[in-house]
Amino acid sequence: MTATRSPQDAPYTLRQLQQMLGISPRVIGGLVRSGFVTPARGARNEYRFSFQDLVLIRTAHALQGADIPTRRIL
Repeated sequence: MTATRSPQDAPYTLRQLQQMLGISPRVIGGLVRSGFVTPARGARNEYRFSFQDLVLIRTAHALQGADIPTRRIL
């Protein structure tokens, strides 16, 4: 059973993640589509990410930069 998160539990927007981590929205979107992270939805149906999501995305990006295959990261 997966608990749904509210936007209050996920304070970061896609734009904020992009600015903080220097990762393109396309890469972040790919991680969302693959199910690696499951962001909440805000009032305007925008993605809202938790601190845990931020850490997972940053780690996945660093592993990819170290030439670890994507399927192994997932």
